[in-house]
Amino acid sequence: METAKGEDAMRSVEDRIFIASSAEGKKYAKIVKASLENIGKVILWSDNFFRLGESTLENLCKQAAGFDYAVVLYTKDDHAVVRKKQCFTARDNVLFEHGIFTGVLSRYRTFALIQKGVRVPSDLSGITYIFFKNEKDLPQECKKIKGKIREERQISRISMLPSTATALSYFENFVKPVCRHLLTENYVLSEGKQLAFNGMKQKLNIVLPQVLSEDLKPRFYELKARAGLQEFQIPGIHRYFTGYGRLIGGTLYDLMDMPTCLNVSRKAVELYMGKDFIGTVSHMECIFARELENFRATLQYLIDGDDAARHVACVVNEEDFTKVGVLQ
Repeated sequence: METAKGEDAMRSVEDRIFIASSAEGKKYAKIVKASLENIGKVILWSDNFFRLGESTLENLCKQAAGFDYAVVLYTKDDHAVVRKKQCFTARDNVLFEHGIFTGVLSRYRTFALIQKGVRVPSDLSGITYIFFKNEKDLPQECKKIKGKIREERQISRISMLPSTATALSYFENFVKPVCRHLLTENYVLSEGKQLAFNGMKQKLNIVLPQVLSEDLKPRFYELKARAGLQEFQIPGIHRYFTGYGRLIGGTLYDLMDMPTCLNVSRKAVELYMGKDFIGTVSHMECIFARELENFRATLQYLIDGDDAARHVACVVNEEDFTKVGVLQ
């Protein structure tokens, strides 16, 4: 599932790219790292990647969640006899790591660089890979990877992250019913009195925080107070919903809500990574940033596919919302 997004103004974290190789292929990995450093933060498997006290599998699964892309190098590490023919093969751990990162990041964001002459595993059938002969080829071949990364930046791919379920629940239980009421009934309630709301012209601004902080509720209350927003009720089929907006001279301006349910996504990440991981700021913050971006992409996809929501709902970031042009 994917949606076009163009240049993403909400992206605030540099892309992280992981380079996997064998110990013998490290000389090639260093060249790849140097070739890709102008497009993101590149980390080799040898850059203090593995944590002490954990198995390789546990390390890989947890660490992979903090990357946006991976490049896996298949080099002439071993000789093997396959169907009575001798051939070069990559180390087993390289294929293993390729599978882990493909499962976490998707095949669209995991790239295979294969040295010519290395037997390509049948498991890679149908996957696009790039061949190179020696060190001199790598800078040129890495340009193809850069091109693929730039293409991916134009797409929001919805992943199986905690934030996907959070966004779906938020849309179905709040955004969808609220937008349908605002578009068809054209009013909200304030102390029991109806106030006009033009669903074709006015918006329900869904404000996303700049960062996925530990508890979004205080942040939301501070934003609401700073913007001078009042509370309004929006009738639903089974219950009333709450929205916030500005009432000036009897005229109601656009409504807003901040999905504090994102707290659940943060907690899910902390549980998955383990309590001992909390406090390692750089890696955790990258994962939190990915959760926030995936929530935005999923929510926008759902809004675009709903007749009522796409007229009424608008996803904005916190910084833009505080501008006068959005509030009035």
